[in-house]
Amino acid sequence: MERRSGDPGGIDKAGDFGGTRAQQGGMARCSKMLAVEMPSDFPTELHDKVNETVGRYGHSDQRVLNEYIGGWKAVAIRFNTAARADEAFTESFKRGDAIGEERLLQEEALFSFL
Repeated sequence: MERRSGDPGGIDKAGDFGGTRAQQGGMARCSKMLAVEMPSDFPTELHDKVNETVGRYGHSDQRVLNEYIGGWKAVAIRFNTAARADEAFTESFKRGDAIGEERLLQEEALFSFL
């Protein structure tokens, strides 16, 4: 996957059948929190910065901090999952008739996206 630096993370047109995310710049930056490549339209640096800021201040109740960590990770994970499903569905749709395995692929991608 290609990495780009200096990208401010603005929203692009990744889901408009104008090409896959990989063709449009792809998965752009690696999330420090998750150690995975994130889509170029996810504000990775901001997500990491919020996590670092909260981490500096912590919380007196470890259970509250654990809930925050799980929830904040889930934001990025869900975004990444939806982006991958979008790409899989878009590619399948471009191939034409959705019968047999192709139809199953589309249904799986739609289910994952939603």
